[in-house]
Amino acid sequence: AEYMGTTLQMAQESCVMKTGTAAVVMGTAGGMLGAAQAAWADHPERKGQTAAALRRSFQIIRSHAGLFATVGAVFAATECAVRGARGKEDAWNSVIAGCAAGSIIGVKTRKMTYAVGGCASLAALMAVVELTGKRLHPSPSESHESRSLLANAKSSHH
Repeated sequence: AEYMGTTLQMAQESCVMKTGTAAVVMGTAGGMLGAAQAAWADHPERKGQTAAALRRSFQIIRSHAGLFATVGAVFAATECAVRGARGKEDAWNSVIAGCAAGSIIGVKTRKMTYAVGGCASLAALMAVVELTGKRLHPSPSESHESRSLLANAKSSHH
């Protein structure tokens, strides 16, 4: 019983750590995206508007950072919870977590169509990531193997 308690506690701490890390990393990415958007969005045209433009820029940065942090945290927490509930480590955990995280966009905008679209989009993206071995591009050796297979296929047709 003591061993099970320790294992459960370690798993919970790991989930909390992953969720926190995901929130920080994604929040930082969102803040950077928000800063880029804010750089193009507001330009004070008259004297005295600088403070208003800076406030608006910080609102954009904060909004993006908050959204991305929430999406990252929901993804990590859901993936951990689903893995624990199912007792399996497979692609479905990421697909389900992608759906939960994607639906956050609908929650923020209060639009069900956005929630469904976000769920479907992030779930599909996670399925692709999982099916490609968690890489969105081939490794150099796979790329070489693919070129060799393609060359052999072309030469056998002639």
